[in-house]
Amino acid sequence: MRKKWLPLLPVLCFCSLILISCGRPAENIDVGCSTAELIDAINAANESPDTTTNIHLSPGCVYEFSEIDNFDEMLFYVSGNALPVISTTVNIDGRSAAIIRTAAADTPQFRFFHINRDGNLTINNVSMVGGNTIGNGGAILNQGDLSVNNCELYNNSAEQDGGAIQSEFSNRSFY
Repeated sequence: MRKKWLPLLPVLCFCSLILISCGRPAENIDVGCSTAELIDAINAANESPDTTTNIHLSPGCVYEFSEIDNFDEMLFYVSGNALPVISTTVNIDGRSAAIIRTAAADTPQFRFFHINRDGNLTINNVSMVGGNTIGNGGAILNQGDLSVNNCELYNNSAEQDGGAIQSEFSNRSFY
């Protein structure tokens, strides 16, 4: 006895695949006014590659960096990053916060963000001030997907290319 629904099986399987793949689960992380909490939030995002992580900064907070979190080894130089490399999908709602490099004379050179080829960063309502790198991208080095909205970038510099933002090998960049 033939089942009447059997011819619909391919359609049902296709619809099931669409429902499964359409939505990425999202995680929301509220970050206190602490650089360590911001670093921890990005590390948590990178540990969940199938999740979109929405990071909410404290309104009006100043996240002041004085140390390098990690290094990029490029062809001709080694360059530092204040924050972990973005390797997943991350949305940062800055809420008018500022990310700055301390002005102390002995502060090493570093950029704030590096988005690798697997990374996707959308950053909203953040000021980025004083990023300074011997490499590319004084504030942001993008090699993945990047969208920068309603942000202020000033006094950022790079000895190579991209005083504020350098996009290379990237899929998509919107400023």
